[in-house]
Amino acid sequence: MTPQLPSFLRRRLLLSDSRKALLAGEPGQALDLLDDTCLQGAVEAEKLRERILDLLCREAAKLESEGHPGEAARLFDRVLKYDAARVQVWRRRLDADAKGSQSASLSGVRREAQEGIIGAMESLLGRMRDERSRAGTKTEAAGSDHDLAPRVLSSTPEPTEQGLSRSSPIQPAFDLEIDGVGEFLVVSGSLVTIGHPGGQVADLRILADIDPSHVRLVCSESFHAGPGWRVEPVGEQVIAVRGQPIDPGGAVMHDDDEVQLAGDLTFVFRRLDAASGSAILELLHGAECAGRKRVLLLAPGPFGRVRLGPLSEGYFRTSRLKEEVTLRIEDSSLVVESPAELQVESAQAHLPGLFEPISGGVRISCPPAARVEILIDREEPEDLSRSISVSPPAAWADIKRPT
Repeated sequence: MTPQLPSFLRRRLLLSDSRKALLAGEPGQALDLLDDTCLQGAVEAEKLRERILDLLCREAAKLESEGHPGEAARLFDRVLKYDAARVQVWRRRLDADAKGSQSASLSGVRREAQEGIIGAMESLLGRMRDERSRAGTKTEAAGSDHDLAPRVLSSTPEPTEQGLSRSSPIQPAFDLEIDGVGEFLVVSGSLVTIGHPGGQVADLRILADIDPSHVRLVCSESFHAGPGWRVEPVGEQVIAVRGQPIDPGGAVMHDDDEVQLAGDLTFVFRRLDAASGSAILELLHGAECAGRKRVLLLAPGPFGRVRLGPLSEGYFRTSRLKEEVTLRIEDSSLVVESPAELQVESAQAHLPGLFEPISGGVRISCPPAARVEILIDREEPEDLSRSISVSPPAAWADIKRPT
């Protein structure tokens, strides 16, 4: 008689075999191994089953979009045995995508019409501002109605008219490393989208159970509250802030708010300087965006300035610096300024437009074509203890899903 393995060893062996089958491209076999009664109630088995079911649904959706409904139905039927609700969600997504493609041409016509109307209104408002200027009136009179209304932050200092303000365009992302503080993926813009990398449409792409365009993060300014950020679902997504579902219109995020976008994607919103429109997203549970666990939302213009130094009450406090250093986005460039001596180095310094020394600082094109090191108050030739590094971001294809 063949001796039976102890239950704990059998569970470990089944889990190992299931993972091997999944890595070998056999999710069906991996799922069968997890059906063993020995694994009932095992947390690791449930987590692995969730991953396999998600993989099968994504593969089914891909087959459906490529014109193979029979094969897609076979995979969905396999998932149906375990999680009917998951299949319904994916079916609704596919139906919505199909309807969206049918109405794409109509949407394009509507968009062109809207842009034409907005363009005409902007031209009219421009003429009105010119007339007011010639008449000697001020465009920002104290107590005017439009000063009290929220508006999207713009990279230009002049406020736009209420109801016609446009978000500043998202700037290409770049990596930022601050010695003694850590690493960040940086994006700049007053409207940033988060979504799955498969759609290649979101500004921040994270491998999780989310749509290609899942939520919008909108930076706006009001007369009383100053600059701030809102989170808004793009469609019918269920988003929770501090454990409470938000309204379809979105919600304002405050410092230390925990924002859940999906079962496997949560971030903590950090707003450490009330005077700045910039913010930090700390991704939880092993999630990453372009290889980084923290994202710096660098608001454009003077409202987005962030500070670092020994006494900074703002974003980055570090005792390694003797003088304060400020970072801001201006005209698609990162501007680094400080009373301290700044030395700029790069292995590709010969590249045109990579960086440009300015009075009191340096201007770096974003994203930079190569890594740029900014050494602050360097006392010795080999002293790299006080530095800021700016470099191109990791390719979106290199993003790893949390395990």
